[in-house]
Amino acid sequence: MSVENLDMSAPIEISDDEVTITDRSNNSMNTTTLNCSDTSGDTEPYSLDGFIQTPSKAINTTETPTKVSPSRSLSTPKYFSPSKKRCISLKTSPGKVKRNLNYALKDAIMVKADNENEFYNYTEGLDDNTKFLLTIIHNYLQDNSLRPLLDEKSAELLKRSLSVMKPGMRIVCRLFWRHGVWYRLDNIKKIAEGKSNVEGSTIHEVLNSLIEQGFLDTLDPNDPRDILTYDELVDLLKADELKDICKWFKLKVSKKEEAKHALRKFCKQKVNIKSFFVGGGGSANENRVMKALKTKVGCCYKLTDLARTTLKELYILMYLGMDYSIIRENQLELTLLNEKTNRETYPLPRCMVTDNASVVFKDRQEFEGYLRAHDIYEEFLATVETVPKCGIVKRVYDLHNAITEEQMESYTNKSQWLLRFTPPYVYVKVLEEGIQYLKKDKVNENLDLAVKILTLLIKQNTFRQHKKAGWYSEKALIVDKLLLWPDEAASILLEGFEAGLPEESLEVLKVRAKLLVQRKTNCVTDSLKGKLQKYIDCNDVVEKNIRANHIYKVPMCSPGRGKIKFETRTERGVNIQDAEEYCIDYYINGGKYTHGGHWEGRILMTIFFLLFWDIIYNSIQGLRGIFLSHYQVFPLDMFTDSFYRNRKTLIDEKLKEIKESTIEDLIEKMESVWNSRPENELSGINRSITWAQVAGVCTCLGTGRISSLVRRLALTGGRTQSGVPDLTMWNELTKEITFVEVKTDTDKPSIKQILWMHYMKQHGVDTEFCYVGVNTTRCKARNRD
Repeated sequence: MSVENLDMSAPIEISDDEVTITDRSNNSMNTTTLNCSDTSGDTEPYSLDGFIQTPSKAINTTETPTKVSPSRSLSTPKYFSPSKKRCISLKTSPGKVKRNLNYALKDAIMVKADNENEFYNYTEGLDDNTKFLLTIIHNYLQDNSLRPLLDEKSAELLKRSLSVMKPGMRIVCRLFWRHGVWYRLDNIKKIAEGKSNVEGSTIHEVLNSLIEQGFLDTLDPNDPRDILTYDELVDLLKADELKDICKWFKLKVSKKEEAKHALRKFCKQKVNIKSFFVGGGGSANENRVMKALKTKVGCCYKLTDLARTTLKELYILMYLGMDYSIIRENQLELTLLNEKTNRETYPLPRCMVTDNASVVFKDRQEFEGYLRAHDIYEEFLATVETVPKCGIVKRVYDLHNAITEEQMESYTNKSQWLLRFTPPYVYVKVLEEGIQYLKKDKVNENLDLAVKILTLLIKQNTFRQHKKAGWYSEKALIVDKLLLWPDEAASILLEGFEAGLPEESLEVLKVRAKLLVQRKTNCVTDSLKGKLQKYIDCNDVVEKNIRANHIYKVPMCSPGRGKIKFETRTERGVNIQDAEEYCIDYYINGGKYTHGGHWEGRILMTIFFLLFWDIIYNSIQGLRGIFLSHYQVFPLDMFTDSFYRNRKTLIDEKLKEIKESTIEDLIEKMESVWNSRPENELSGINRSITWAQVAGVCTCLGTGRISSLVRRLALTGGRTQSGVPDLTMWNELTKEITFVEVKTDTDKPSIKQILWMHYMKQHGVDTEFCYVGVNTTRCKARNRD
């Protein structure tokens, strides 16, 4: 729905059972179920295409008080709050105090309505991208819980946004998403125009308005300061303009690059008597060239540092919970446009009440701390070279150690799913990813630092704990292979075995311990070897314990490190396939299976989401911060242990219901969810798999095995989706189904893949390895029967 079609005067009728009433006092939330269905088809609950929720129809309900004043209406006035995003009921009462309070609230509503009218009048006729920016500015200013999170200067700047002459905020919006450099007047005019024409006199008024309100800096060509360098000035000019300057200095050039080099060379020449008279003074050639370049460029403009910083912080604040890579890659506006046009939608209904950043950050100081850590992480990702990356890792290590106990206690008291918005979590992520670069540098100082970092990561018991077994294994590897201390490595592994880690996590340590014990050179002492052997002996989660199928097939010559390809000649010609595609054809042509797909974990996640949709995307009474934005693909506690803890009763009941259902009833319910969700919605339902394929897989699995498979996903919030075997093969006639992990001669399965296959074996789900190549039986770790 567009702003132009919005009818601000039309009333809206909402019944009491469709109103969400939320109590946010004492950091708790009690929300009744919100009926988001639209059966009448005659109401438009959103304007600005869902980005601001405003009333389209007046809300009238009746209430019979104990005592009715003849001068008062029997109806209960209601209004829709755009900042709280819900309907607010102002109930009347015979008490004098409450009557006075209602009058005060009505005055406040009128003030808010004036603000809304001003906002809609200002945004009328603007392009969508500018509306998106103005919408979050408006929402920020209307929310008292968010305003303290930006500093006062930023808040004052945003207040002045509606005072900017049109289309000034379009210029601000477009410049923010571009590089933070100076732009000439012609470029600014093109940005302002868009698809419409802006008169020359108007653009100057708009720019003056932006400068007065603090959004733009201007650079006058007569400014004696050398703010722009020679290269920056040259880049701003077109080829013909540079040729004119060269012609004035009697330099012969034909291309822009030639002009650039010729002028640079001219700047280095010594001043002679001829240049003295031509220049009209005794200035050096460089000064003359710089003056000519400035004059030719004319006035330049760019966003002020305050404006750029403010908008950056505003976007992070208002879209907290969204995948930040969308903002990092400058895809936010495209994402918003796609959502508006229903090209790419999100699971949360617009009528659902979400929390905001005030649930995460208690004050400006906390938000600033997160922003600083966030900027360092972005710098780390943008850095390519190994040495600079190691420098960032060292800096982060010092920053983490500088966190006081009081600060750390404040961070660790947050809910598990909100820890990602704290500095120590970001630091831990940088340190964890930086280990590989410290190892690559192969400097003893960096190797010692890597061991210290891993010791620090292992010692803390709050952040990214699902990685702890890997940290023990990595520390043992560095100490053993790079520092050549095998006994110390064995002690580290023993510490990991005794650290109380989950049973599945210990499999990572068992692999490292086995390599250490079986080594023939630089061995560990017998006492340590005996202690490690106890843990290795009880290990049955190994590759050779899983059924295997060996296919002899000569691969094509692979010139690089790409995937190995196989060539098959058929009646239709030569067919070149990946190993997985070749194996699917091999199994189907063998006659045992009629269908197959290379989906890895996508098929199980699709089944999981179809069965648990109402549990995944419903808010939970008493829990804050699970949904911070309508642009979340998943709840924030997804892929954490908290996912199950927060929904234990609901999940256990659902698993029991799945197991006790008939497969026909289960498929019918899943199909209902499949059909009710838009095809282009972003969620755990993967639409590259057809419904017929999903139904075929589920029919062959049966309710018992489905319950077992989705249980493993539910207990970890979907974190264990990685490692599911490559292929799903089934026969619709015999109802046989198997999950196949494909490996070529040189491939080795990860511990995640082996864990999944052993889990499937334990719960009656057929699974096997399919080795394809010419030396598939050479590896001793494989099942060669």
